[in-house]
Amino acid sequence: MAKLTKDELRKHQQALDLLAKDKLSFDDKLFVLENWHEGAENLNSAAGAFFTPYYLARDFNLEIYEDDNHLIDLCAGIGALSLPHYTLCEYNYKESDITCIELNPNYIEVGKKILPKAKWVQMSALDLDELKKLGQFNQVISNPPFGKIKTAQYVDSENELKYKGSEFEFKIMEIGSKIADYGSFLVPQNSTPFKYSGAHYYEDLRTEDNGSRLSSKVKKFIKETNLHFQFGVGVDTSIYLDDWKGVKPLCEVVNFDYKEDI
Repeated sequence: MAKLTKDELRKHQQALDLLAKDKLSFDDKLFVLENWHEGAENLNSAAGAFFTPYYLARDFNLEIYEDDNHLIDLCAGIGALSLPHYTLCEYNYKESDITCIELNPNYIEVGKKILPKAKWVQMSALDLDELKKLGQFNQVISNPPFGKIKTAQYVDSENELKYKGSEFEFKIMEIGSKIADYGSFLVPQNSTPFKYSGAHYYEDLRTEDNGSRLSSKVKKFIKETNLHFQFGVGVDTSIYLDDWKGVKPLCEVVNFDYKEDI
């Protein structure tokens, strides 16, 4: 568990008090997202679980097709990444169709108050066989744990996955190709083939010196999966570095058109 300040503990308790309500207002949800501390009762650093800041999630929502209501959120946490799309559907009087995959039951309990109409499923986002039983989705989104996270191995009975490395975010990006037509992910900048966030201008490292500036792990992922990273609308995640809890990850938003890559 993280060591919280007195102010963080006070606000965390206020968030718990709000969660005792039958139904949360939008302002209640924002307060919970900003102040329910994932490290108060869970060793989130070991699991690499750090929830997406709301305003970054709001910008990320620009990558989600407005009319796309068949959505799956892998490693959903308490629903921060999906909330802007969920809210937009409600604002436009449209039924949202969001499936949230999360392993931690504590997160799911909170998430059901944030996204009460979403379908919450407690399972590993690495369990490909079980994910495929849920059907095919239009779009997969995720802010997955970053790096080499110790976790149970995914079920890959048909040996479908081509990526053989140990980086969690790369596993999730390839798993997305098996369950959705399109994917959008928030991942570390050094796990992408470009630099945009926090930079003076966009740099596509694949076109510079024949890709010599690509990190070895990105080269491995591209070579083994033949999946093609796509740059999105241009979300500079560095604006929100101070909004994360306990970390300051410089990230990028990456997209995949899986139908095009097949």
